[in-house]
Amino acid sequence: MTKGTIAPYLEVAGPETREQPILLWAPRMRDATETITLPAGYRVARLPEDRFIDGDVASLHTHIEANGRRLTYTYKLIIKQREISPDEYDNFREVVQEALSLPEDLVVLERG
Repeated sequence: MTKGTIAPYLEVAGPETREQPILLWAPRMRDATETITLPAGYRVARLPEDRFIDGDVASLHTHIEANGRRLTYTYKLIIKQREISPDEYDNFREVVQEALSLPEDLVVLERG
């Protein structure tokens, strides 16, 4: 399954500028919270930075925290409207590009 199948709006935020509006089927929201327990003998060496982008068209909020051996990650991405004009595109593109970069900002664990 490609990102276009799961979230087609991720495919349309590539170019730096846009002359035509984007029309989505509907506003979108992805809201997830995950908690994992680290294996015994591991500790967190590095956590990804929190993201907080809030605009008129789109927003992205992420947060991760460690509490002992537990990691809790929250992610909320909102595309607030179904039609995005070329003037509104910058906010939309910023949020989508940041969301696409999240897998590169890893949690790093150490034994010890």
